[in-house]
Amino acid sequence: MTEPNIASEALDSHAERSILMTDTPRFVKIVFNMMTVAVWSLSIFLTAIFLYSAYKNVPYPFQLEWMEGGTLDVVQRIRDGLPLYTEPGIEHVPYLYPPFYHAVSALVSYLTGVDLIAARLVSVFSAVGSALLLALFVQREGFALGYRVISIGLWFGVYTLSEQWFVIARVDNLYLFLVLSGAYLLRFGQGNRPVFMAGVLFTLAFFTKQSALLLALPLILALFMIAWRRALLFTLTFFVSTALLVVMGDSLSDGWFAYYLFDLPGQHPVNWPFLLFFWTKDLMGNMGLALVLSLLALPLFFKRDREQGWFYLGLAAGFVGSSWASRMHSGGWINVTIPAFAILSLYAPMALAMLHEQAAKVLKEPGWVVPTQVALLLMVVVQLASQLERPVYTVPSEAHQRAGESFLRQVSAIEGEVLIPDHRFIQTRVGKRSFGLGMAATDIYRSKDLGLIKKLQDDMIKALQEKRFGAVILADKIPPHWMADALDAHYVFDHTLFNNAAYAPLKGGKVWPQFVFLPKPAVLPE
Repeated sequence: MTEPNIASEALDSHAERSILMTDTPRFVKIVFNMMTVAVWSLSIFLTAIFLYSAYKNVPYPFQLEWMEGGTLDVVQRIRDGLPLYTEPGIEHVPYLYPPFYHAVSALVSYLTGVDLIAARLVSVFSAVGSALLLALFVQREGFALGYRVISIGLWFGVYTLSEQWFVIARVDNLYLFLVLSGAYLLRFGQGNRPVFMAGVLFTLAFFTKQSALLLALPLILALFMIAWRRALLFTLTFFVSTALLVVMGDSLSDGWFAYYLFDLPGQHPVNWPFLLFFWTKDLMGNMGLALVLSLLALPLFFKRDREQGWFYLGLAAGFVGSSWASRMHSGGWINVTIPAFAILSLYAPMALAMLHEQAAKVLKEPGWVVPTQVALLLMVVVQLASQLERPVYTVPSEAHQRAGESFLRQVSAIEGEVLIPDHRFIQTRVGKRSFGLGMAATDIYRSKDLGLIKKLQDDMIKALQEKRFGAVILADKIPPHWMADALDAHYVFDHTLFNNAAYAPLKGGKVWPQFVFLPKPAVLPE
């Protein structure tokens, strides 16, 4: 007689507890029950950490991550009807990202005002939407409620692994939601309309983050192995609509759109250590047990169904491969691994369910089946537990709030314009202009385009020579090379804004305005 799938049914909250067999040792039953309770408890707790953190972080009026202000600068340009992709200058240097996330944030800003909360709400709702999609994937593949809960728990555990990126005003969460939505339609949609809509969603994903192109390629190959007509429709929809919109954007921007999306990123160096560190540090170091389960899932998908196997192989190759490539791009932060983490959050619970089924079918003897299922469940418990982080570290404190208010008071007291290259938008609240530099300018300076580098540097030198700014506030006492000589000639270090790191961003790189340089007094001729 075939052994019942105890783990699969027990993980379903509606299963009767009597499913545990009478001939299973009492100790094993107790351990199994403990593991099941732990899975649910940890998943709920990780979800609660995210929700609490989102509640506290989203309204925070200052930057959680040092590039958030740049996002709001772009939103403001959209609201003002100004072009996004232009020749770089001290007034505005475009980011490398396409405009869709900023356009969505601009729409939300009509409800909230142009402020950080608008873009953060887009990120938070996208992260929640991704969680629901992961659970829907698990459900549609026929796995019980408990496995859907594990998927959600693993996903919200990624919140702490990714430096709380789910609440940050950056493009990544909307990008992931769009590609997951498209993938869901490709997997479960019937007829041509869902395939067409999937192509549209991938186009929107590309115009959120251009790595969607790399992510889609392995999935397209897999789709051709499943049903070539559907694959062709998806490919034509995605590539034709994307190409048309790129040509349109390039025409409207006099060629700058394609330059920032393709040419400039291609000039940046490769971070070769992450050829290996992506696997050993990012994946194994953060979600090692989920990675092991996910690798086991791939042959099990093929065993269940050929189409399922090809689809999930292509999906994994696209999501993980694009994260890997992005991590190797110099400047790639932990946020680029989020698509890979999403795949592990999806595949690990499905692998657990399939392994539970296989244990029941292959081992047969009760003395082996349940302990094996318990051991597999223990892997998930350990993985979820490893993703815990005390929520006190994920929310701004009153000291952060006071530091931000102090920053605005000090900036407001400075006469004239204030140049703060690495801290954008916040200063507009006290009537100071936000100059479009920061990481966007750094991307120009680390390129091979000597003409643009010289043009941007000449703009900066001229402004400093003319003492255009009442103050220059830097994140480092040693100025960047592209302004060092001119700053040294015309400005002098005066004081620091803070005597501690109270205003340091809570997420991402620790870059914040600190060192104040004031114009040197004019020297009168003798």
